[in-house]
Amino acid sequence: WPFTIAAPIGSWPPTPSGQDISPDPANAAEPFGLTDLQLAYFVGRSPAVPLGGTGCHVYWELLSDTPLDGGRLTAAWNRLVRDHDMLRAVFTADARQRVQPEVPAIRIVEHDWRGAADGAACLATLRERMAHEVFDPTCWPLFRIELSHDGQGSRLHVSIDLLIIDVLSLFGLLRQW
Repeated sequence: WPFTIAAPIGSWPPTPSGQDISPDPANAAEPFGLTDLQLAYFVGRSPAVPLGGTGCHVYWELLSDTPLDGGRLTAAWNRLVRDHDMLRAVFTADARQRVQPEVPAIRIVEHDWRGAADGAACLATLRERMAHEVFDPTCWPLFRIELSHDGQGSRLHVSIDLLIIDVLSLFGLLRQW
C-alpha cells in the first residue's frame, strides 16, 4: 500500500473550519456545493480553460463469454440508481449539485452483432462514441450503459462521468450490480 493517511481516521476527510456536515433529509433535494475535485472537473469542461473543453469520465468494457440478459441488467441498474443518490445527480451552471428525488427508469440499449459481417465496425463505432463522450452535467443521466452481443460473447459498455462517482467507488458499484 503506497499511500499514507496524513490525519487520524476520525478527522478524515478534513472539512473547512466552521462547516457543519451532517445529514439533512428535509433538504436532500436542494442544491449543495461541490467537492474540490468535482469543482476541478466542472471547471475543466470549459473550453476557456487551458487543456479544457472536455469532461472527465470512465469508459469500460466488460466482456462475458456467456450471454448477458439485458432485461435483468437494466432492472438491477435501476435499483442501483434508486439506492445511490449520486446516480440521480445533476449540476447547475453556477457549480452546485442537486440530487433528484426520482428519475425515470433507464433502458440499456442492446446491439446484436452475432453473425453480422460488419460487427467489428459497429463495435468500433460504439467504442469511439462512448469512449469520448462528454456528458452535459445539467442533464440526467450522467452515465450511459449499452450491451452488445457478438461472436466473442456479450460486452457491457459503461460510460460514467466522474462528477458523480470516483473510480474506487465505481468498482464497488459494479460489485453491487
